[in-house]
Amino acid sequence: ACCHQELWGHEGWLSGRAQSVNDINDHAPVFPKHHHTFQIPEHTHIGSRFPLDPAFDADSGLLNTQGYVLKGENVGQAFRLETRRGPNGVLYLNLVVSNVLDRENCSSYSLLLEAYDGGSPPRSTQMTLDVAIQDINDNAPAFNQSRYHTLISENLKPGSSILQVFASDADEGDNGAVVYEINRRQSDPDQYFTIDSRTGVIKLNKGLDYEMRKVHELVVQARDKAMHPEVTTAFVTIHVRDYNDNQPTMTIIFLSEDGSPQISEGAQPGQYVARISVSDPDYGEYSNVNVSLEGGDGKFALTTKDNIIYLICVDQLLDREERDSYDLRVTATDSGTPPLRAESAFVLKVMDVNDNPPLFDQQEYKQSIPEVVYPGSFVLQVTPDRWGTPWDAGWGCLSLPPPCVALGSRAWGGVVFSYYNGI
Repeated sequence: ACCHQELWGHEGWLSGRAQSVNDINDHAPVFPKHHHTFQIPEHTHIGSRFPLDPAFDADSGLLNTQGYVLKGENVGQAFRLETRRGPNGVLYLNLVVSNVLDRENCSSYSLLLEAYDGGSPPRSTQMTLDVAIQDINDNAPAFNQSRYHTLISENLKPGSSILQVFASDADEGDNGAVVYEINRRQSDPDQYFTIDSRTGVIKLNKGLDYEMRKVHELVVQARDKAMHPEVTTAFVTIHVRDYNDNQPTMTIIFLSEDGSPQISEGAQPGQYVARISVSDPDYGEYSNVNVSLEGGDGKFALTTKDNIIYLICVDQLLDREERDSYDLRVTATDSGTPPLRAESAFVLKVMDVNDNPPLFDQQEYKQSIPEVVYPGSFVLQVTPDRWGTPWDAGWGCLSLPPPCVALGSRAWGGVVFSYYNGI
């Protein structure tokens, strides 16, 4: 420094002369404030500059502020400093982005900015610099699994919860708030299912029918609430378990000529009476149907080779004269709990064959008649012990030894009457 002085002497003013004063490092650099906070958006371009308030030092020349040092939690060397000397001698500085800023990895940086002068030893001052990384919607929601599977019974009541999907978003605020929906254009257009947009709980909306559809595929979307939302998709497979809600069906076809329930008494053991087909719309164990035959006093049996087609057959010889009909019942029962069944009852008629000759109730009949009788007069009546059915019955005839030829008979009534006038 230069100083001009004037001195007063005994003889008046003395001439003045200039003297220099050397500066000493008696001041440290000073920041305008001790703490500074500001925000930088994540994924800001590397090389972006953010001006900071410089430190001022009252000393001059080399004793002024000579540089800055960045200390603290500069994770990944995300920032560096850039300085320039202004015309006024002030050392200005910028905070420069030197690495990728990702809020999801590091949401804030606590830095310590130190300014030092050129003294020996140098004087320094520090300022705390807190940098908050602003979120942008750079993350889509992520499901905890890409595909969900579940198994439900077809008798599950509407309103029942089935499963819950879950997706998270690393962003914050609306950028990270997740809502759920079922993509109706790609799945479940009939709206068998609903999803809670907030919780992701999927519920049954209306009744299911295993026999109509065994598997339902849902396309579930999770999206955030950003102005330009990110969307992620997951798939939900819902398998429907069969419930024993259908009874077996049974069809009986009688193998007689006219298709009626009848069998000839001459049928031999093993001859088929009827064909039975059974089915059950249910699946798995419920479709296993057991068929049984009741009645018939052991005269008939049930046989099958594939548990689908059953045959009723004659098991013992029949005799219409002993019994001309049998009450039979066929029952089809599935394997459910409780089991469902179908029944069919019918009367099987035994048809006659001509296997018995007529028999009289006695071997010899005796009757006295007058010598002279009118034609057509009643003589006596013979009674057959067994006529059988109408097609078993025939015409009887009366055979008399000569010359007794004057009598006639009617086989149906067994009546003997006179044929000629006189004997």
